[in-house]
Amino acid sequence: MIVPVFEYVPVVTMQLTLKEEVHITTHTLEKEELHHVPVKVERLVVERREGVDGAWVEDDSPNI
Repeated sequence: MIVPVFEYVPVVTMQLTLKEEVHITTHTLEKEELHHVPVKVERLVVERREGVDGAWVEDDSPNI
């Protein structure tokens, strides 16, 4: 990025002249970091009914 710097110079008539240019460069730094963050834990229980009038039984089969 180039940012022009101006100054007013008194002459017979006032005019704006370019005094200097400032050249700006940017650099990007990428860094990997490991952070331990506490999280909330939830448990989901799936229950299946045995027959129409049967009891509810917890389903332990993995759903992958």
